[in-house]
Order: sequence, then structure tokens, then C-alpha cells
Amino acid sequence: SYSPVTASPGTKILWQILALAAGRKVAKDILLFFTFFFIFMFLLHPQITRIGLIVHKTKRQDFQVLAGSAGFLMAAYCVGAVGGVCALANVLGPELCELERLCKSGCWEEARLLQQRLIEPNAAVTRTLGVPALKQAMEWFGFNGGPCRSPLQPLTEAETEQLRRGFSTNGWL
Repeated sequence: SYSPVTASPGTKILWQILALAAGRKVAKDILLFFTFFFIFMFLLHPQITRIGLIVHKTKRQDFQVLAGSAGFLMAAYCVGAVGGVCALANVLGPELCELERLCKSGCWEEARLLQQRLIEPNAAVTRTLGVPALKQAMEWFGFNGGPCRSPLQPLTEAETEQLRRGFSTNGWL
């Protein structure tokens, strides 16, 4: 039978957003289709045991796991993830690269301290205040975040102050 997975040449990307999947899991037969391809799994759920299990079960295959958030990036590195797809990288990209370097070189205490400082700003630009917060933070760091597109609205004054506190109390502003 025809399968777009096997019919398409080149690298395949399997994107599973666990936080939005309402408990559904990737079927084993789908994973088996990808056995001989480089795969990146984007995980937007801080369930480190699941990330670790996927890394473990695919260690003999061309399969790579990426964390989907800077909020648990260090933990994902600890269980075998190779990187992350992180909204916070739009603002604190060099710091996330430093976290990777620290983890890969085994400097766990320094990595832990840096990871702790990234959690609150990351939560603000993702699940707490979202895209408007990311755009505002980009402006603070010298990037053009641009205006929010409808239906999103710019941050209120109180939200902007909340965002500023999240970055400043962690030493970023």
C-alpha cells in the first residue's frame, strides 16, 4: 500500500506536540516507518521520562530527539536529547547555546544554575504571556519583534511589568 512516508525521499520529520496531543501517543508502526531516516522529535511537554524512553528505544536507529522548550532543556540533555526548539532562543540564543555547551562538557552545576535562570523568562514568553511577550522581549534585546497580528493583542502595562520582572529578577535585564 502507498505511504507518503516511504514514498518521499530524504529526511523525514516527525513532529509530536505532546502538550497538545491530549494523551495520544505516537504509534509504534509510525515510528518503524522512520527506522532508517534521520528524525527529529519535537517535544513540547516536560515529561522527561517520556523523552528518555524515546531516546532509549531509538538508540540503534537514526533518530534524534529535540526538547521543545528551554524550560526543561537541561533535563532533556541529561536523558539524551541532542538540542531544542526553543522560543526563548529568539531572545537569549547565546545563553541557550551556553547551556548546551555546559551540558555537553559535563559542567552540571553551572548548567543547573543557568537552567534555573531560564525557566521563568521561558514560561513568560510561552505559556504564561505567549507571543505578545516574546515580541516585547525581542524589542528589549534589540530585535524587531513587530506588532501582534489579530486576534492577539499587545501586552497590557501590568503584563509588560510582569514580563520585565521575570527577565530582570533572573539577571537578563
